[in-house]
Amino acid sequence: MTKDNLITKKQALALKELGFREPTPGYFWTDENTIIVCSIPENSNRIKDCVSVPTTDEVIDWLRRKYNIVIYNKVEPFVDPTDDSHKTILFKFGVKRCDINHLGWNGRIDLGTTRLSTNVYSLKREAITIAIEYIKSSIK
Repeated sequence: MTKDNLITKKQALALKELGFREPTPGYFWTDENTIIVCSIPENSNRIKDCVSVPTTDEVIDWLRRKYNIVIYNKVEPFVDPTDDSHKTILFKFGVKRCDINHLGWNGRIDLGTTRLSTNVYSLKREAITIAIEYIKSSIK
């Protein structure tokens, strides 16, 4: 596991508040900024001073299952036309909430879109933040 595909500490704390209770291979101590990696996946959110730190893909799957929020590749990866070497591939992610009364793709509520970037993991974290902000605002 690399740190590139992990969510941020702020996101981990927000997910703990929203009820994330999945076993993960790493966790944050809330009073430090150090990720401690476990050899056995466990739910670190059940420990008072710990916060589970899942991968971006684990969170994306959890958001889909728990909140019907889908994070998807909005545009096919394409080469940056300003890159003369044609090696820079750009991505963009969309975030939608499924309406349980309407199963079609067009019936989904658009929650936002990430910026265009070459870094897939940062875009996934950005999309997760969009989803977390939507969930928090709908709970109030």
